[in-house]
Amino acid sequence: MQAPSLIELGMRPFFQQQLSLDELENGYLGRVVEHHKAEVVLLGEQGSVRFALTPSLEQICVGDWVVFDESRILRVLET
Repeated sequence: MQAPSLIELGMRPFFQQQLSLDELENGYLGRVVEHHKAEVVLLGEQGSVRFALTPSLEQICVGDWVVFDESRILRVLET
């Protein structure tokens, strides 16, 4: 099964405008689709990815857009 496009996940110019050139070149975009006690699941063009929750991510919610790399969530975009 092919992963959905960012547009299919709800990406809009409002979110794209928040990204730096470095984030566009070196990071990935994903949308939080599941929130569990100790982890979140993101969905992006590369498929599904799981990350452990850290204290700095306690306020993350299903539906949030995030920038991430291979090892961690770098930033939550403003809604």
